[in-house]
Amino acid sequence: MKVDKAVIKETEYLAVACICFGILVQIIFFLIGKYDYTVLLGSIYGIGLIIFDFLFRGITIQNSLNKSPLEAEKSIRSSYRIRMIALAAFSVFAVLSPVFNTWSLILSLLFPKIYYMFVPVFRKDLK
Repeated sequence: MKVDKAVIKETEYLAVACICFGILVQIIFFLIGKYDYTVLLGSIYGIGLIIFDFLFRGITIQNSLNKSPLEAEKSIRSSYRIRMIALAAFSVFAVLSPVFNTWSLILSLLFPKIYYMFVPVFRKDLK
């Protein structure tokens, strides 16, 4: 199975935006005097989770295009459940681990929502 170029391109856009937001979080933690290595690791871990989630969502939708509408809906719903369970499990692991800063992790998981609020402002190809 070959991943479509559009899926890769959108994943790259999201990754760049999340990394920029992650740098902003690092700066904020530094400015308020709460910065340590766990903040960086929490952001990296959270951004990694979000990027993999987005990529697998795109692959699922790409594969569903060749199915009947009913099969595509079942496939997308199934993928959603699996992705959310995995995201929750990996997030709980990170929150319980002393290696990751909980707040930087949680903020990283919110980056896609922020990105999609502002994407029409920055991306001329979506207008």
